[in-house]
Amino acid sequence: MLSNNTQQGKNFEVVEILGNQQAIKASGTTLTNEGLILNTPSEVLATNRFLWLEFGLPDSQEKIKALAEIIERSPFQTKVRFKHIFPDQRKKLNDYLTANISMN
Repeated sequence: MLSNNTQQGKNFEVVEILGNQQAIKASGTTLTNEGLILNTPSEVLATNRFLWLEFGLPDSQEKIKALAEIIERSPFQTKVRFKHIFPDQRKKLNDYLTANISMN
């Protein structure tokens, strides 16, 4: 799942949006333009295959809301692939990753 545009090493908060003003907090560590890795066991998250997630870009005030699909579960982390991100938020994510990668 890791692509050329990968940001690793900075933890950031991820929220699974359940509806009815309910949410589950998780922690992300690896972010790509294709998905992310949560340092959260899948059993903590809702049992659905698809999740609505919201996360802030590390060291930024920008928030991204994405529909994601769980592609791998383990006792310590959950890998998800983005299925839908609104175009304006997709641009912010791509711009952030491009700027972050060029700094490394």
